[in-house]
Amino acid sequence: MAVGAVIVAAGRGTRLGAALKKAYVPLGGRPLLLWSLAVFARRYPPERIVLVVHPEEGERTAALLAAEGYAGLKIAFGGPRRQDSVLAGARALTEAVEFVLVHDAARPFVSPELIARVEAALGPGRAVVPVVPVKETIKRLHPADGALRPVAETPPRSALAAAQTPQGFDRRALIAALEAAAAEGREVTDEATLFEGGGRSAVAVPGEEINLKVTTPLDLILAETILRQGGRS
Repeated sequence: MAVGAVIVAAGRGTRLGAALKKAYVPLGGRPLLLWSLAVFARRYPPERIVLVVHPEEGERTAALLAAEGYAGLKIAFGGPRRQDSVLAGARALTEAVEFVLVHDAARPFVSPELIARVEAALGPGRAVVPVVPVKETIKRLHPADGALRPVAETPPRSALAAAQTPQGFDRRALIAALEAAAAEGREVTDEATLFEGGGRSAVAVPGEEINLKVTTPLDLILAETILRQGGRS
C-alpha cells in the first residue's frame, strides 16, 4: 500500500515565547522541523511527503529544504487552525497515496519503530493513534468563573491515555472527515476525534515517552537535554 506523510509545521508557537515560529526554533543547532523530517525522508520518497508551513514562511522553508538536499518534497501552506493545515497537506499528496501519517513537526524524536507500528495498523476508514499511559491522576472540572473550580469526577487512570503523533489515516476518509467538520463548523485539535464513531473507527497503538512535543520553554530544555545525553542522534 502507498503510504505518505504530512508534517505539520504551520503553528506560531506562541507558548514557546521565541522570536521565530516554533518549527524554525533551533534544537541541537538545527531548526526543529528538520529532526522529524529526516526520519520520514529516510522512509518515504520525497513525492510522498508534504511539509505544511505558515504562509509567511514559504521562501525560508524552500531555501532550507534546498540547503538540506530535500529536492522534490512538497510544501503546502497552513490555515488558521490545525485541522485546516492538515487538510491542506492531505490534499497536496499525490492521488496514489492511499494512507497518510500526520505528524507534528514539534515532536522531533519520532522513531522508525513508532512509524512502523502505526503503518501496521492502517486500514480502510480507520484512524491509528499512538498513545502513552497517563501517569498523573486526572480530574475533570466543572466550568467556573473564579479561581476555585469544582471537581466533577476522577476518571480511572487505567482507561486514559495521552495521544501522540504520527497518527495514521485512510487519506480519502481523512479528507472527507475534515471537509465535513469544516462544513459543520466543528473544531478539533486531534483529527482522530473525527473517526470516533459515525461509521469510522479509531484504534490505539503503543507510543513512546521520548516522543515528546515541544510546546513550552521547559519542553525545549528537556529536548536539548535528551540530545546531550544521546537519547536521539
